[in-house]
This record gives sequence, C-alpha cells and structure tokens, in this order.
Amino acid sequence: MTTGNTGYVPPELPQTLVNNLNINNPWWNNREFPRTPPTRRNLVQRIRRYIDAGVAPIVAIRGPRQVGKSTMQLQVISDLLDEGVPPRHIMRVQFDELTYATSIEQPILQIVQWFEHNVAPRHINDLANADSPVYIFFDEAQNIETWSGSSNASSTPPPSRWSSPAAPRSASSADATA
Repeated sequence: MTTGNTGYVPPELPQTLVNNLNINNPWWNNREFPRTPPTRRNLVQRIRRYIDAGVAPIVAIRGPRQVGKSTMQLQVISDLLDEGVPPRHIMRVQFDELTYATSIEQPILQIVQWFEHNVAPRHINDLANADSPVYIFFDEAQNIETWSGSSNASSTPPPSRWSSPAAPRSASSADATA
C-alpha cells in the first residue's frame, strides 16, 4: 500500500509479529482487557502527569525485573481507554515476547510504521496535530539488541510526512534503558 503521493510503502511485518501485536492489544478488537491489580503505585499517577503535560514525547520507566513496570503500563492504558482515548490510538509492544523481532532491521521504527498504516485511523502526526494523540508503549525494549539505535532511528523522520513538530506520546518500560 502506498500512501498519498509520497511514494512511501509501509513495512510488512512477519505474520507471527502481527498476530502477537493483535494479542497484546486486545482493545483494538473489543476483546477483554488483561487483568491488573486494583492497587496502584504513586508512580502510575506520575507517569500520567508526564504524559498529560506533554513534558517529553517519551517517558521511560526503569527498574529491576518483576517490580510492576508492565502492570503500571497496563493501568495507564486502562485509564486512557476509560477516559475515552480511541482504542486504535494506543499500541503496546511486549518485546520479551518478540524475540524474533531482532531479525527485523530497525524493529521499533518498523512496528510503529506498521501500526500507523494498519491500525491507527490516520497518520500519527495528523492525529497529534488534531489534538488526538497516539500513545505507544514499549515493554522490555532492552531485549532489542539495537535498542538505542532503534530509538534514535524512530525519532528521525524517514518520510517527509513525519516532519511536523508534533509527535506521538510514548511510554517505555524497560529493565535497563538509557
């Protein structure tokens, strides 16, 4: 599929990866949301304040394994959905379940571009400029060997349509990101 007259062709992802993205984003298809504990840490509210204030386009959460980073992500996503954010404006990528994604060149960029063209209702920057931002959550992103390279690549707009100053709001959860 080509978009507009830019000649840009969105990436094709392996079907296994597409299936995994659909499973980990049940809100795209009105499926049941994963259960989360009713208790919340203060950090959930802090994360929301950073996201809502637009302080930075990326909020990174670091910490040891099994302390609740993934749960906090799901709680933030649940809150966003409860507040009326359209389900197709939210993507969560669970990288510890996507070990085969390392075979994809620039996996973060490829996944975000796939999301933009196959799930989101419009281009991400168009949505952000219309004050209807997209929220992208990466969990266990340090499992991508080129994590720092991928994150830098995803902030470099390859097609000219990403030249707008508006950017999707992202939250990242990783054990050891820089």
